[in-house]
Amino acid sequence: MLEKIDLSKKVDKKTYRRVMDEAEEKLGLLQRECKDAGIPVILVFEGMGAAGKGVQINRLIQALDPRGFDVYACDRPTEDEQMRPFLWRYWTKTPAKGRIAVFDRSWYRSVQVDRFDGLTREDKLGDAYQDILSFEKQLCDDGTVIMKFFLYIEIFLNEHVPSTSNRPLLFFPRRLLFFPYPAARSRNICSFCIIPCLFHIGKHF
Repeated sequence: MLEKIDLSKKVDKKTYRRVMDEAEEKLGLLQRECKDAGIPVILVFEGMGAAGKGVQINRLIQALDPRGFDVYACDRPTEDEQMRPFLWRYWTKTPAKGRIAVFDRSWYRSVQVDRFDGLTREDKLGDAYQDILSFEKQLCDDGTVIMKFFLYIEIFLNEHVPSTSNRPLLFFPRRLLFFPYPAARSRNICSFCIIPCLFHIGKHF
């Protein structure tokens, strides 16, 4: 599915700035309306390593009232969290009515990164997907609005990257971890809004 995304689409800076200004104003208004209506909102940001999830979240929350949202960066589970069902640490972070919860990575980590790190066994993958579906259904049935975004990075390797660079490619292996598993990555982001962008390795060194 990801291979069919058109990465050639562009927008000029003037149009981008105008659209963003309008969107930020509308976003602030929507936050107030959700608060008045008592609607809990969950925003999920997933994507390959170093895809820019944190940058996009920081841009998003600039338009929001800081009293009405929480941001959660979901890294590897702690020792205590590993002793509990994998969704427990997300249940405890679900927003109250009228509030917004923003997740920098989410429960999909269990079927993405944790799977390849060996924390989620292959024979438990089907159960994990079913648990996620049940988790989201319970939230939606209770009135929670869930919006999910996947930042898709297309990498273009620049052959002119200097071999003597002293800046390590710390993010590189984690991002490429997704590439050998097209079936897995397509299966669990089918309900996401996919945000495409390009990344030229050579331009960053």
